[in-house]
Amino acid sequence: MATRTKTAAVSTYAGWPDVDAALAEAKSLSTKLAKINATAADKIATITTKQADDAAPLDAQLKVIGTNINLFTAKHRDELDGKSRKLTHGTVWIRLTPPALKTLKDWTWEKVRAALQARGLKKFLRPKPDDIEKELLKTCGLGEEFLADLGVYVGQDEEIGYDLTDTDAKSVA
Repeated sequence: MATRTKTAAVSTYAGWPDVDAALAEAKSLSTKLAKINATAADKIATITTKQADDAAPLDAQLKVIGTNINLFTAKHRDELDGKSRKLTHGTVWIRLTPPALKTLKDWTWEKVRAALQARGLKKFLRPKPDDIEKELLKTCGLGEEFLADLGVYVGQDEEIGYDLTDTDAKSVA
């Protein structure tokens, strides 16, 4: 069975003059490294700016195309196969977003919070952070009229978009 012995690490510097010389070398190397990093940062900034400039017109064209696809899809929803329609180069779709608790017109979440406090409905209030238990309020089974009296309703939005068949790109309006 082999035995291991530990050896203490020993500095290669014989005295303080050697340490001072090492500090001078470290200072020089740090300066060179900072210059290399600054040069690289400048090059990266130039590349990033060029990429943004090159991509901007393409992004603008994609937004126009996406908007027009979504407008057409909304107008021709009766021609969809259920909630979507597959085409050669992609699929257009209309979906409902998950139900969400929303405020009524002219109501704010602060007013809703005050209404909950005034009615003693503390189980729908979070002490920290100062917020409303929206998910609990949405799913507790209170009627529409009661929720409206609190300044909220449960609503869903419609989302229209498309998926391309040859990429992972998505557009949602």
